[in-house]
Amino acid sequence: MKLILKIIGQVIMLSIVLVFGIILIWEQLPGNRNICDAGSIYYVIAWFIFIITTIALLLNSWVFFNKQNWTKYRLIIITICISLIFTSFSIRWLIFQVSYNQEKYSFESTENSFQFIEIKLYENGKFYAQTYDMSCQMEHIGTYTIQENEITILFKNQKSKYIGTKYLMKNTTLVCLNNCNNTIEMNIK
Repeated sequence: MKLILKIIGQVIMLSIVLVFGIILIWEQLPGNRNICDAGSIYYVIAWFIFIITTIALLLNSWVFFNKQNWTKYRLIIITICISLIFTSFSIRWLIFQVSYNQEKYSFESTENSFQFIEIKLYENGKFYAQTYDMSCQMEHIGTYTIQENEITILFKNQKSKYIGTKYLMKNTTLVCLNNCNNTIEMNIK
């Protein structure tokens, strides 16, 4: 009976760590971090649960590994926990370094606009954009082309209601030409 409870406890802890770890890793991928004020508490709770259960499972496995109790299983759990922790904290940085690489242009909304918009264009034809309004932060990714100071943006995920699909670069500003709800001018950084 004691062995069955031990196995059930390990299955429950490992399931919690894997579910929260995978969800948080997915959320760290560019374009997936869309958080509103009301949902941010759930985001903090998810990170708290993930960190606490992962550390508890890691310490438990380390102690029992040293006692030579289920050594192969404990080694697998230690590897999973360390991999999930490393991946959840570094995947975003790694993707930007490897997939997006060198930044070509960066644009930011002017200080007098209602929404904060930041668009980064990369040398390899990809773009990353984030918008903040009164309550939400949204991320958008995709590709772009530039022809004679006109930037055409193609969204990979859902199109932003604040970011247009065509812009004109004039001196130090970026002016929206197509699919814009608001005529927001952005400064070139």
